[in-house]
Amino acid sequence: MYTEHIASGTTPLLTINLFGELTVLRNDQQLDCPEFKRHKIQTLLAMLVLNRGKGLTMRTIQELLWNDGGIGDYRNNFYCIWSLLRKALALPDNSCPYLIKSNQCYKLDMRYVRSDVFELEAIVEKLTFDQIEVKDVPEAYVRLNSIYAGEFVPGDPDHPMFVRYRQECQELIVEALIHSADRLVEVEAYTPALALARKALQYSTLREDAFKLIFLSFIGQGCRASAIDTYFAYKEVMANEFGIEPSKDMQELYENYILNDSA
Repeated sequence: MYTEHIASGTTPLLTINLFGELTVLRNDQQLDCPEFKRHKIQTLLAMLVLNRGKGLTMRTIQELLWNDGGIGDYRNNFYCIWSLLRKALALPDNSCPYLIKSNQCYKLDMRYVRSDVFELEAIVEKLTFDQIEVKDVPEAYVRLNSIYAGEFVPGDPDHPMFVRYRQECQELIVEALIHSADRLVEVEAYTPALALARKALQYSTLREDAFKLIFLSFIGQGCRASAIDTYFAYKEVMANEFGIEPSKDMQELYENYILNDSA
């Protein structure tokens, strides 16, 4: 995961938001440049953000931007796109401290760049590894939801690099939500636990641990009927998707909290 750098000196901080519609801000003022509407520029900018200040060679960039011709065919196109991106990010004096070309590698200067990608990953890391107090989990969840409200680079849905990142990102978010919901159940904070577990199940519909946490949250809230519905929804998923009965753990939960409670 990434620890955010803060711009120093007089260089304005650049913010690149890639979830939902691409937005680029300098000192929190949005840059309204027509270049940011161009597909290849959006793709290049997202690639540079995901590479987190590590250099990409021209060959690698060309292979990622174009996959239907000889590398040499796109050299001039790349120079044009890099020049347009540099122009879009340039300061009033025409300097561009955010983009670096060094030893035939191209990258962002992370001293001056932040992104919703980095913020989301930092929140996920904190939730997953207990780096925040359990009482602060709901606030972190609200911020996570706010960032993750839109798809990553929606203008380029099929790019292999972005498809892979979307999948990895969602998997990490689900793990963070499950872990945090479990922590909340342990301290009997059932309402936020229910919200986190439901969101995890929305992203990963076959997660038994999400069903379990939803079940326990309803039990903790005294919503016995909702807990029963949750168990049978889980049972139906197991039967339809895998052709199996509920796990022993889930059966024991149901027996202990529902059947034995009725006896």
